[in-house]
Amino acid sequence: MSELDINSFESGSKKRIIIGHLTQEVIDFLNLNILPCNIVLWDDRYKYIEKHKNDFSSEEVFYRHIKQIHSI
Repeated sequence: MSELDINSFESGSKKRIIIGHLTQEVIDFLNLNILPCNIVLWDDRYKYIEKHKNDFSSEEVFYRHIKQIHSI
């Protein structure tokens, strides 16, 4: 996956983007009680994440990290 297009989360877009997949290997490692599934980011979750901009040294650093969220 390339960088996350943060512009796709325009207000009211209701867009959902798959940013990863929770595998059985990770589920077993973390001892979770869940089935393998996609990890999805949508517009209201993105708005929530934006509230943490001040936790980063700059807005540029914040956006650089968000664009790479699929790598986590």
